[in-house]
Amino acid sequence: MRKIGNILILVGSVLAFVSMAGLIIGSIVMFVFASPAMHTFIVEGLQNGTITSSFNGDPESVAKQIQALLLMIAIILLVITLPTIAVAVVGLAARSRETQGLYITVLVLAVLSGTLINIIGSVLGLVDPKR
Repeated sequence: MRKIGNILILVGSVLAFVSMAGLIIGSIVMFVFASPAMHTFIVEGLQNGTITSSFNGDPESVAKQIQALLLMIAIILLVITLPTIAVAVVGLAARSRETQGLYITVLVLAVLSGTLINIIGSVLGLVDPKR
């Protein structure tokens, strides 16, 4: 059971590193579009009709609302990245040391980051028939 749990934690850690890269790239893109340099691009897109929005008002105020929304999304992506980094690093440590405390830590961090493979792997690591 523990070997299967360790394999799942390894796979989950690799997937956590991949998702961490995706979250960081996504947050960088959101920060770029939320920057003041993109304000005129968004206003022109709203005036031309290439960018549509459900916000009401003139294109200047709608552009500010869109940029505020993009900034909030970028910050949320960075906040989600933190437990993902932690579950990847602690998962690799739990896999090598095989202590019960690290498996519990991986379980908590996996729940926070939403990594299902690490949740299953840490539960299998905790359930040891030899104890």
